[in-house]
Amino acid sequence: GFSELVTLDGSGSSDPDGSIASYQWSQISGASVTLSASEQSTTTFTSPTSENILVFTLAVIDQLGGLDQDTISVLVQNTTTAIDEKLIPEELKLFGNHPNPFNPKTEIVFQVLKQTEIRLAIYNIYGQIVWTKSLGQKDKGLYSVPWDGETTQGKSAVSGIYFYRVNAGDKHLLGKMSLVK
Repeated sequence: GFSELVTLDGSGSSDPDGSIASYQWSQISGASVTLSASEQSTTTFTSPTSENILVFTLAVIDQLGGLDQDTISVLVQNTTTAIDEKLIPEELKLFGNHPNPFNPKTEIVFQVLKQTEIRLAIYNIYGQIVWTKSLGQKDKGLYSVPWDGETTQGKSAVSGIYFYRVNAGDKHLLGKMSLVK
């Protein structure tokens, strides 16, 4: 949701050969947020007021000076739509993508409940659009749109997590999928 307190929890980090001496959280992309305790295992921030994909890294250093880091992506969207069914677009129902994880092809499956204009976009974890498709006006019915793991430029997409967004008119639904090579 927007302007909500979000917790990033790194307390599950462990060190097989010793103890963790320090933590360092930092943000590498997305709308800039302020981390409450960037040197603690767990930190919080207030989410931005617009839809965004925020990417953070957590660097963990053990008492021997060994460094390990991990990246976490936080998808910020107006999540009230998930809780309050009255706000879910009447135009659209999302069934997800199959298969997931996939390589190299997947199908994004959704149902159009009343005639509306449909557009699809696929984003990487950095919030960059890698592929889009406009389907134009679609009548009521079940649709399956294949994505063959290529960018709009025809290059092969890299392994990782992708977000897909199905727009119906001015409403949209988001999902997450994994490309594993």
